[in-house]
Amino acid sequence: ELERRFRQELGGLESARRAEARSTEIDEERDRLERESRADDATVRDTEVWLAGWDTVHAGLRESIATAQEAATHAEQLAG
Repeated sequence: ELERRFRQELGGLESARRAEARSTEIDEERDRLERESRADDATVRDTEVWLAGWDTVHAGLRESIATAQEAATHAEQLAG
């Protein structure tokens, strides 16, 4: 009888140990996911800022290209 009770108690302790280990794993996974979520949120904010300025940047680049093409055409005319 005593041995059976000890075995039951030992089994219960082993179950508790496994549950505690699993709880720790879950806590670590949740912390990792929260860090990733914060990093993703920061990336989204950075991207939104970049996209908000893209039209202005794009227009400036197109203007620079047009100016360079005009200068190249003018240089060819002067050379030719």
